[in-house]
Amino acid sequence: MQDVIGIIVTYRFGEQRAYLSWGRTHGAVDEAPLIAQLRRVLPVSVDTGEVIHVHICSDLGEVSDFAYFYEGLISFAASFEKCQGNPTFLKRLAKNDRVYQKTLYLLGKRKSQLHGPRPN
Repeated sequence: MQDVIGIIVTYRFGEQRAYLSWGRTHGAVDEAPLIAQLRRVLPVSVDTGEVIHVHICSDLGEVSDFAYFYEGLISFAASFEKCQGNPTFLKRLAKNDRVYQKTLYLLGKRKSQLHGPRPN
């Protein structure tokens, strides 16, 4: 898994939201512990319902069409030194759901859904 990962979440009422997060918190290969943690910390609301599916993206390109992708990427780039090569920080994220939840960056909805079809 990469240092920064994209996550696409499908909620009960059919809504999809994307997030950016730190990826190397649990391990570089096995996604299961990270997905389990995400299911515990992802927000549930009246509008979206509970989490139905969590998809860890193979690259950030899968979430680049979401509304706040570039803002999220800049935010993670600004704090990259705190994470890179800091096993204490990563272990803390893996063990503490509350701390990990604070590092999730909501990217919102897909841009294509926000703007709809363009007029001719």
